Amino acid sequence: MAQKKLIGKNQFSQQFSDIPQSQKIIIGVVVVLGLALIWYFSYFQSLYVKSNKLSAEITQLSDFEKKLPLEMKRYADISKKLQKYKEMLPEKEEIPKLLVDMHSTIVKTGVSMNKFSPQTASEQNQNATYTITPIQISITGSYNQIGNTFEALSNMQRLVKITDFSIGQSNNANILNADFKAQTYFLKNPLQKQKSEK
Repeated sequence: MAQKKLIGKNQFSQQFSDIPQSQKIIIGVVVVLGLALIWYFSYFQSLYVKSNKLSAEITQLSDFEKKLPLEMKRYADISKKLQKYKEMLPEKEEIPKLLVDMHSTIVKTGVSMNKFSPQTASEQNQNATYTITPIQISITGSYNQIGNTFEALSNMQRLVKITDFSIGQSNNANILNADFKAQTYFLKNPLQKQKSEK
């Protein structure tokens, strides 16, 4: 058996040595190319794909780094706006602070305060995300003073809406009486909202 293998090897060696030199070079080149292709498809191609992916991620990160200062400025602007909106429509009722702010705003316009009576908070409707707190107010002053009062209330940080107002003349011809409601709003508590929806 070993002798047969030896004869087979000798025959193969004899046949290989009979092949011309130029064909041996071609066979060698084909074998080398075959091995190179096997290496390329099994190892190099996956590395090449990973390299392209990493290169794309680096480019993306580089673009993001260039835009970062602009995005940071945008974020700061949005944060300021959000803070302003939170002051206009707070998440808590904050009635004591509101009453103090509103009272001092009205008094600064020079009118006389006759009535300042907070009413019970009421929901706008069953699905509303906010609650209205009306305040019944009665003031006495000149036409300009009353106009200035309405303007001052509308310019408060807290969102204030004037409704149900009536203006009448007092004993003095130049002085008017004004009765109105100042409605303020606050966001409904999520638990309270769920209860009202049920």
